[in-house]
Amino acid sequence: MTTLISPALAERMDPAFKAWVEATHVELDANQLPTPEQMRAGFAQMCAAVNNPTDSSLKVIDFSITTRDGADIKARLYQHPNRKSAAPVCVFLHGGGWVVGDLDTHSGVASDLAMQSHCDIVAVDYRLSPEHQYPVAQNDTEDALLYLREHAEQLNLDADRMGIIGDSAGASLAAGVALKARTNQEINLKLQVLIYPTLTDNTDAASYEENKAVPGLGDAELAYYFKAYMGGETAPSPYAAPLTVNNVEGLPPTFISVAELDRLRDDGIAYAEKLQKADVQAEVEVVPGVGHAYLWLRRSSEVAASAFANINTFISETI
Repeated sequence: MTTLISPALAERMDPAFKAWVEATHVELDANQLPTPEQMRAGFAQMCAAVNNPTDSSLKVIDFSITTRDGADIKARLYQHPNRKSAAPVCVFLHGGGWVVGDLDTHSGVASDLAMQSHCDIVAVDYRLSPEHQYPVAQNDTEDALLYLREHAEQLNLDADRMGIIGDSAGASLAAGVALKARTNQEINLKLQVLIYPTLTDNTDAASYEENKAVPGLGDAELAYYFKAYMGGETAPSPYAAPLTVNNVEGLPPTFISVAELDRLRDDGIAYAEKLQKADVQAEVEVVPGVGHAYLWLRRSSEVAASAFANINTFISETI
């Protein structure tokens, strides 16, 4: 019987992260991957087991946004009621390889972001791949930002204090939209937060090999998600792989949180360094002892809780 986590790797792991990996890991067969529907059902089941309820002090408003191609997508506002003035707002884009996840899977994350950052949060149910490949999800995100600006007064939001947050694949969308928004005067982002972001279509960085034994993002999963979203082995546009964009000047203040044991770690560090060289205010935190998707442990792991607190401090102090 193969050991999921070697003793040497276990010594490097935060105990809560190790327990979570062992409880949730499902080995995928590269020759017989589940269907998107099966993957979504399994992901929803895992999320339901660890999701926390929405804080009762928040007002939750579900609404829909009509996109540029006439589709209606869902969104959910987590609002601090009884504000005396319009609230700063951040759009939140969930992770899940662009293939799985929805408003419900990440409702606890969105609620906790609203409570700890003191911002209102709008979670966007962007359309998923492989049914809707690049650039649909990015376009949905842009359309959501434009909708919030247009309806800011109705929703009691401050259209001049908007940010964007994403984790994993959602962070890829956030980074791509932030790059494109530099030429759109209607989208004036005050910050971006990228949590263990997916930023490129290659696996050349050292962390891909260094953390290959960490369960969660195997070669089969990475290849499937990239192809499902991008339609092939390589990115159809630099905005689908933000690390490959040459000119990153003019981006808003940026916080990047990467996990020490994540295969994507070095891409996030490289992006932060690239932004810094372009005189963008950018900081990066390497969260020790955890791997990809550590957000799920923000209530059970001191390490993850500290990282989540740092994210929210950045938001509240920057926006």
